[in-house]
Amino acid sequence: MLLDQPEVEIVNLNGKSLSKMNNLRLLKISNVHISGDLEYLSNELRFLKWHKYPSYSLPSSFHAQKLCKLNMCYSHVEHLWNGIKVYILMLNLSECISIIKL
Repeated sequence: MLLDQPEVEIVNLNGKSLSKMNNLRLLKISNVHISGDLEYLSNELRFLKWHKYPSYSLPSSFHAQKLCKLNMCYSHVEHLWNGIKVYILMLNLSECISIIKL
């Protein structure tokens, strides 16, 4: 799924709208504001690109064992996940000035 808006046009997305997408494998989001908490991301994701991700962490229910590429430039994340080992081929967290722990 691609939600890629020009910078001048901001789209709002309800945080629960991704909860029914269990088999989502590709998610690319730019310039989309989340209303409410993002409670779910598919554990089937292989590619996640979310510039300016607004939250401090990924949902605790997200297990990224199948994730190959993660690009979250300019995001507000402080940490990605706790307690799981993840082997990612490409990781880009450039300009994430709040990152504390991987």
